[in-house]
Amino acid sequence: MDVFIGRQPILDKSGRIVAYELLYRSGSKNEFLDIDSEKATSYLINHLFTSFGLSEVSNNRPVFINFGKNMLLSGLPQFDPKAVVIELLEGLKIDEGLINACRNLHRNGFKIALDDFILEEGILPLVKISSIIKIDWLRDSIEKIRELLKALKGYHGALLAEKIETHEQFEISKEMGFSLFQGYFFARPKILKKKGLSSNELTKMKLLRLFKRDEWDIKEIAKILKSDVSIVGKLLNLINSAKFSLQRNVATIEEAIIIIGISELKKWLTIILFSETSSNIHYREILDIAILRACFCEEITKLVNINLKDRAYLTGLVSFFHILLERELKRLISDLPLEDSIKEAVLYERGILGKIFSLSKAYERFDTNRVSSLSKDLGISRKDLATCYVKAVERTNRYCNF
Repeated sequence: MDVFIGRQPILDKSGRIVAYELLYRSGSKNEFLDIDSEKATSYLINHLFTSFGLSEVSNNRPVFINFGKNMLLSGLPQFDPKAVVIELLEGLKIDEGLINACRNLHRNGFKIALDDFILEEGILPLVKISSIIKIDWLRDSIEKIRELLKALKGYHGALLAEKIETHEQFEISKEMGFSLFQGYFFARPKILKKKGLSSNELTKMKLLRLFKRDEWDIKEIAKILKSDVSIVGKLLNLINSAKFSLQRNVATIEEAIIIIGISELKKWLTIILFSETSSNIHYREILDIAILRACFCEEITKLVNINLKDRAYLTGLVSFFHILLERELKRLISDLPLEDSIKEAVLYERGILGKIFSLSKAYERFDTNRVSSLSKDLGISRKDLATCYVKAVERTNRYCNF
């Protein structure tokens, strides 16, 4: 599944890029389709952090992201205030709830940008806590812009001239006191493309049912996520991209949940589930094979009598990420916050996990010589291994709802 993000630079007076605005795009065409603004933002945030990675898109510059009222009121995930500028969509109904949510973000160090600024009732409290006000040079005449600037006299934030399309507009806007600029005169939005993962519908339904509960059980969540390599991959990428302080790398799905935290997990799952559409048949088949390998690796650990079943499951699961994302295996696995034993197993088939992983692959490929050799090393009979594989298939069928 290809995913897309639009990125348009924001420049200072000297023409230096100081930030980017990120835009929802559903395809390679540079156009915004008619879609609910909240869903567009969820799609953007989901794939920014779980498919692309913030640093890859931002080039270590702040990114402006448009937010609707519902997401602001429900609480944002744990973004880095230095990396994300909260841009309020035009036309939001201003009330005490919205103002308080923005004040809280401001107290937490976030910069607030007011998009397509107009003078309207109740806007003053937002002006006071905003760091940037964007004025539309395509919509407003010079006379109208002068009126807005007169009303904003004494404003201590930055003025951003957006939709600048000519050199003349650029020069005039500088003379009028604008310090930030955006528009087609400088650059059209660039479409960034990446391979993304889409979660399966059964997992979505199970997770949605969890939202009806006040308390979430980590083991139950991990059990649900075991059936969906997509969400596991997204969470691992999320740990890399977002503001999480890792004391050690991840060895199990449960550890990934603990690192993120239940409160943050709820926010991210809401974004992921709200933003996705159904996966295609090709990816569904690959996801199912990935789950089968993960289950098989876990079942083998039971025969070897070692307490590595969760690590073995994750090893089997992540070994398919490069196929699903069409990326080079070594670089992808090296970048993920995985325990070294899992990385060594997937990349070099080293250690006890490496032997288990290698045996699962040999069995899949009907490599009888390799299966015999590894089974002997691990002290497993061919009969027990066959039984083990049948159990893995049965578990996969339950997970995938065949």
